[in-house]
Amino acid sequence: MDEESEKQAARAARIKAGVALAKKLYALGSYYGPRIAQIAIFDHRGSDERTYFDSFEAHLFKTQKDFPALAKRKILHFFSGQNRLAAYLYETDAPKALLICAHGFTSLADGTGAIIQDYFLHRGYDVLAVDFTASGNSEGNSIGGMYQSAYDLHACLNFVHQDRKLSKLPILLLGHSWGGFGVCGVLNFDQSPKAVVEMSGYVSPDALMLAEAKSKAGPFAELTKPDMDAALKERAGTKGFLSAVSGINKARKTPVLLIQGGLDETVPVQDCSIFDQDAQIKNRHVEKLFYPKKHHEDIWYALDSCAYIAGFRKAEADLLAQYKKWANVPPETRRACYNLIDKEKSSQLDYPMMESIDHFFQKAL
Repeated sequence: MDEESEKQAARAARIKAGVALAKKLYALGSYYGPRIAQIAIFDHRGSDERTYFDSFEAHLFKTQKDFPALAKRKILHFFSGQNRLAAYLYETDAPKALLICAHGFTSLADGTGAIIQDYFLHRGYDVLAVDFTASGNSEGNSIGGMYQSAYDLHACLNFVHQDRKLSKLPILLLGHSWGGFGVCGVLNFDQSPKAVVEMSGYVSPDALMLAEAKSKAGPFAELTKPDMDAALKERAGTKGFLSAVSGINKARKTPVLLIQGGLDETVPVQDCSIFDQDAQIKNRHVEKLFYPKKHHEDIWYALDSCAYIAGFRKAEADLLAQYKKWANVPPETRRACYNLIDKEKSSQLDYPMMESIDHFFQKAL
């Protein structure tokens, strides 16, 4: 073998060794990456009262404490698996129905969704707001996964069916994000609700994981779906693949209203939203409301509030870029920021949307 041939052979050997190493590293990364990500995202509490009400979100928006009508309530408890969950019952004199409200990921029953609870309480509905597993005042060291909301709502419905007073009322469901998936996903197990309203919900936990991966790695993330699915199945079994659309189709006579914002980056319309599943939805009682200029967290606010919120979200993002975590922001800086916020401007409800939901519910009763 001449000298040039030896060099080519050596280069070929190095390339072969490099490719082999790359394959090994990819295999390690594709195995451990999804599992590490799930531990980081799910193996902790979603929220608790102290940290939530110290958060920027609780200072930016109205929460349960800002609504006098929500001061009077009954605290109820039921079990979901081994965890004792908390729920809050608000009652009217002659209720039309029982509206069960389901909060989003990292939120809680007393969070920003309280504005909706207040609205429907004043419209003559009893309202039951639930703290999901490892959220608010409910037990749990880990939220489990993005499927957990559906299983917690199943436990909640079983509790309601067994309660002498609550079981006499027609049941309605309303949920946002994690709760939006939950109110549709629970229909796989229980088709008793008379109507369901879903806001900004994802079609399944595995679809949400892929959409999140694509937001970080681009189209390349599609190649990792088998590895992500394997990690999810290892962690959650079939729960990780529970489908909101399957639930909607099983409850084929139940009216379902899907609400989505066009600027939602958390649950993108075309990647993983329930809203974009027309080809798979067979339930003929599905209706839709689309808001092109709304995001994930401002979906139920008036457009004036959305614009006001956006300015403070920019300030929050700038501070987080500098300090990494909100808790690291100096107290005097946080106070100065909070003092600029007017909750009357940030928390203007989208009344036409609420009226549409109320009308949708009343048609079903």
